Amino acid sequence: MSGGKIVVVTGCDSGFGKEAALRLSQDGWDVVAGCFTKEGCEALKTASNKRINAVQVDVTDDKSVATFGEAVSKACNGKGLNGLINNAGLAPTGYVEWAPLSDLQRAMDVNVYGQIRVTKVCLPLIRQAKGRVVNVSSICGRLAFGGAAWYSCTKFAVEGWTDSLRREMQPFGVSVHLVEPGFFQTAMVNIEQYAKALRIQFDGLTDEAKTAYGEQTLTGYVQNIKDQVDMLADPDTGKVVTAMVTALTDRFAKTRYPVGGSARFLFLPISHMPTWFADGILGGMNQKYKPDGKISQLVPTRLDLVALWCAFVPLLSYGLCQMDYSKTVAATIASSIAWCVSWKWS
Repeated sequence: MSGGKIVVVTGCDSGFGKEAALRLSQDGWDVVAGCFTKEGCEALKTASNKRINAVQVDVTDDKSVATFGEAVSKACNGKGLNGLINNAGLAPTGYVEWAPLSDLQRAMDVNVYGQIRVTKVCLPLIRQAKGRVVNVSSICGRLAFGGAAWYSCTKFAVEGWTDSLRREMQPFGVSVHLVEPGFFQTAMVNIEQYAKALRIQFDGLTDEAKTAYGEQTLTGYVQNIKDQVDMLADPDTGKVVTAMVTALTDRFAKTRYPVGGSARFLFLPISHMPTWFADGILGGMNQKYKPDGKISQLVPTRLDLVALWCAFVPLLSYGLCQMDYSKTVAATIASSIAWCVSWKWS
C-alpha cells in the first residue's frame, strides 16, 4: 500500500465491486478488494495497479472473514480504515411457494450476515479513522416484487440494519450510507440462469400446485423478467459505481442513493403510493403470469377510491377556488386530503 486513504470493497470478482475497486484505485485510494474466488483475485491483480490488494474471502464464513480482517488491519498499518463498501451479494428468484428455504438462507448469509460480519471486523478501524460505511442494497429493499420475495427479504433487512448502524455510529463521527440500484445489466441478471432455477422449482411442486399455477405461470414469469430487463435494465453500471464513490467521498453525502432511471423515476415513487395503487401498477406490469392464464383487467376494483379521486378531488378543488384559493393551492389541498384518505382506506 502506498500510504494514502484506505478502503475495503467486497464482491470484487466482477460487476459493481470490481469496477468500484478499479475506480477508487485510479482516484488515489489504496483498496483492499475482497474476492470470493482465486480467479477473481488473479483477474483483479492483472487488471489493476499496485494500489489494489486483492484478498480472497468468503463472507459467509466466520474464520475467512476474521482472516480478511487481519489483512485489512495489516494494510492499515495502525492508521485506521477510511471506508468500507459492502457490495458482495446474490439475487435468488422464485415464488414463495416454489422457492426452497435453503435459497433464502443462502441469500441471507451473503447479503445480510455477510455484510454484518465484514462490518464488525472493520468497525474498530473505521471508528479510529472516523471513516464511512457504504452498504449496497437495492430498490427491492424499498419495494417488494412478486417472484422476488427472498431477494426482497434480504434487501429490506439491509435497509434496517444499516439504519440502526448509522444511528449507533453518529457519536463516533462515522457516517453510514446506502446505495440502492435499480435494474442494471450485470452478470447477476442472467435470464437463462433464472429460467433454469425456476424450471427446477416448478418441477419440484406437488401436482396440485402445478395445476393451480399452470405452466403459463412459469413461462410467463420468465418472459416477464426478460421483458423488464430489455425495457428497464440500464447498461451503464458506472452509475452505481459513481454513487458508491460519491457516498464515500462527498462532504455532505446523502443517507440513500437510489440509482438508475428505473429506481429513481419508477419504483421509488411507486413505493410511496397507497398500497392498492402500487399493487395495481405492479400487477399491470406482470400481466403475463396470472395463475388462471388470463390477462389481468386494468379496470380498478376499488370504486370508492375511484370516486374519491375522480369526483371528490375535482369538487373540493372547485369549492376552494370559489373561496379565492388559487388553482394550485386548491388542487394541492384536495389531493393531499385524498392521499391521506387513500392511505387510511388501503
